[in-house]
This record gives sequence, structure tokens and C-alpha cells, in this order.
Amino acid sequence: MKLNNPWIDPRVADVRSQAARTYLAKHGWRAMRKDQARLQAFERRGAAKNSAVVYVPLREQARDYPQRVIELVTDLAVAEGRNARDILNDILQQPEDNSRIAPNGMRAEKQPKERHRTLSNPKITFAQLRQLLLDMGFAETVTPRSHVFFAHEASGAEVALPIYRSNRIVLPHHLITVRIMLDAKGLMDADDFDEFVSSASAKQSAS
Repeated sequence: MKLNNPWIDPRVADVRSQAARTYLAKHGWRAMRKDQARLQAFERRGAAKNSAVVYVPLREQARDYPQRVIELVTDLAVAEGRNARDILNDILQQPEDNSRIAPNGMRAEKQPKERHRTLSNPKITFAQLRQLLLDMGFAETVTPRSHVFFAHEASGAEVALPIYRSNRIVLPHHLITVRIMLDAKGLMDADDFDEFVSSASAKQSAS
């Protein structure tokens, strides 16, 4: 879509929905339960219990997608007290997830990368893994004495894990299951997940 308004940075047309969501997750915004097919709400709580909400457009082929991106960048500039151009620069610098755009405007699943290595001595607690998934917008459902189910409505990502105590270390094969699922759905690159696990493991060892 060509933007004719000279006051609008034409690079808004280059913003990918996943890149915007990655930016928000890195800057303290938390995905809320999705109640609209084309928008994902993110919330950030500030001082004095004040909170701000912004909306990320999900359907990149929608006619109003560029306008929604403009609104997102504008709202972020106000909420974060930053220049809109700086925010746009940061979003555009987020790593590409290399997934394709499906005919319905949603990102299609990408094929998982073939990996032969395993996570090196991971020591991440269930509480840490659970918080990561919740921050990404997963909804949690617990079946007592059976399992805990995490579902991400926007992408269709789902994973079931056994019930862990919060301070218990998650078994490597369960971490690999989560890593493959997040990578395949374009929510988090496998390398980024490995870095998260490595960082969490280091903190756990130091405590």
C-alpha cells in the first residue's frame, strides 16, 4: 500500500506484526486475552496502578493494516514518552521470523529448523517457563492431577505439560517440546529460546 501523506513515515508499511509483538514483549508489555480477530491487545502497567493498552494488527494483508500500524506507533510514543520515529526504528530492527503470509492475512507456520543438538544442562524452573508463556499471550488451563495446557489463540500454538511445582526444574525433553512449538508457530525463534533458557539457568545456578 502506497502512503501519500508526506507527514507519515512510509516505512510503516514495512512493519511486520510479529516484529511489533516482539518489540512489545521486550519493552515490558504483556499480551492480553485476544477478543478481536484482527487485533492483539497488549497492556503495560505503570506507576500508581495506571495502565496503558495498545493494539497490534495481526492481518498484514488487510486494507487497514498500515493505518493500524500508524495508530500503534502513535500510541506507543505517547505511552512510552518516546519519539515515534525512534519506536518505528526499534520495531523495524527486530529479527525477522522468516514465516510466510497466508492467504487469510495471518502468518503461516514456518517449518521447524532441523536441529540435532540438545539444550545444554538446562536449569529453568516451571515458574520461569510459565511466566514466559503467559507474557507471550498464552492462556493457561490446569487439569488437576493430570496436566497444564497452554494455548495461544492468535497463532493456534498449543502445548500440554505435566504439572510441576513452581520451583521444580523442567525436564529437557519438555523444554524441547516448547521450543519446537514456539519456533514452528513463529512466536519465538529456537535460538532465542535457547538464549532465554541459558540466561534463566545461569540465574538459577547463581541463586
